[in-house]
Amino acid sequence: MTKDNILVLTREIEKVLSGIEVIRLKPKHISEIMSLSYSTGMTFYDASYVFYSINLNYILLTDDKEMYNKAKKLGVDVRKVEELFN
Repeated sequence: MTKDNILVLTREIEKVLSGIEVIRLKPKHISEIMSLSYSTGMTFYDASYVFYSINLNYILLTDDKEMYNKAKKLGVDVRKVEELFN
């Protein structure tokens, strides 16, 4: 990989990271996330990402195939990382 390629890739990574918002788990949402986890078979961790994607109307970005497929079934706008660069 050349220095120029690394710089281009670094700029692309910076663009992606600048668009990421940190969302903190709110205690009032725990029971809803747990219900989503139970009904879908997802871990609580994965269900929390799906829950906030649904409730905040955000795109879910994941390369986890199982989470991707389950989120798609729930109607979530979900994308794989590679789709960002196409």
